Amino acid sequence: MDYVYRLLRPEENYANGIKAKNPNSPTSVFRHVLDGSYYRSTSRYISTCGSLHALREFAQKSRSPGHVIKIQIDALPDDVEIIDLRDYHERMEYIENTDDEDEIRKFNNFANKFEEVLLSGYIPASCIQRV
Repeated sequence: MDYVYRLLRPEENYANGIKAKNPNSPTSVFRHVLDGSYYRSTSRYISTCGSLHALREFAQKSRSPGHVIKIQIDALPDDVEIIDLRDYHERMEYIENTDDEDEIRKFNNFANKFEEVLLSGYIPASCIQRV
């Protein structure tokens, strides 16, 4: 079984399943990773980390950390999109046309350091366990 890990926002209740802040948002993968929740952005993506170690690194930067959960990837419904940004070549597909080298570097650093795996779709409670 493969798992990804998530630090819940204070208002999230994993017993009800998890959904993105705005499932219909046009926010791109590139923008989601760059802006995350720092700019109060809403996105159709749910950020997760590929390991508990990466999640703990991320949690140290969080202003209001909630519970830690793990999501069983192979149990997700077929309509949940999985974007695994741990893979460099996959990550390169989502870089937007920009001449801003700092944004590209930041995107790569965040995705790599926190082993970012994005999910898009509703994550049922049956796929989630508290850690």
